[in-house]
Amino acid sequence: MSIRLFRIDELSNFVEIALENYAQNTVIHDLKKISASINLAKTYKKHNQENLASDLIETLEKGSFSKTIRIFTQDEINHILSAFKNDTYNNPNSAYKQSYYYGFVAIRFLTGMRPSETIALTWNDIIDKNGKLWILCAGKAQINQPGAIYRINPINHVVESVITLQNAQGSAWRLCINNSRDTLYYLAKDIYRISIHSQESPEQPFIPSAGKNYYGLDINPYNGFIYAADAIDYIQRGRIYIFQNDGTLHKTFLAGIIPNGFYFK
Repeated sequence: MSIRLFRIDELSNFVEIALENYAQNTVIHDLKKISASINLAKTYKKHNQENLASDLIETLEKGSFSKTIRIFTQDEINHILSAFKNDTYNNPNSAYKQSYYYGFVAIRFLTGMRPSETIALTWNDIIDKNGKLWILCAGKAQINQPGAIYRINPINHVVESVITLQNAQGSAWRLCINNSRDTLYYLAKDIYRISIHSQESPEQPFIPSAGKNYYGLDINPYNGFIYAADAIDYIQRGRIYIFQNDGTLHKTFLAGIIPNGFYFK
């Protein structure tokens, strides 16, 4: 395995190579760590040049850094799912056939959820009080492709409603539902909420980010309070914000580094 080292003045080359192999948000997170290290070196007079990482972060967040987005074609997705469903490439030494994982792989293709999010998912996380299934597709802010929320009848698999998230600032994610199961919440830089009866996306955020870097969102199933995790700069300890049902701040406290999820008991 070969390791390539980059000088600080070669950061733009590093970003180009990193974007070929990693998601843009991952590269931004790494650059923020590099930027913090450069600032620390400047504080102790170990480095006296401009912090190029800050400029690159700004360029990436504005979406003006060129990158070829490589995604699976629909034919490739169909082939992969078919292989799992039909045990095409089973390992004879594996404890489980590949078809055992078919649902796990299929839902990740359909939703873009992380493995940990998919494993933790329960039926009550995604159905409303009428038994309808809600799926959020994030969209791509870098190419002005809005996300959308789909309402699906889990009995006949019919898509009953599609709500395009035209007003969301950034890619939408972290879809969750309140304890009465009639209101959905999601992150798109700010915190948005939408009734299960609505046909249009909200025009304004329910809780503006106001400079916070919201990285996690959930609803307390016992009292309906809204929990939001602020990752800040991905280096220092994050902070948790708890809002009442009407969006009023209830309390806040420090958490660990990059808080992103909640467990209620």
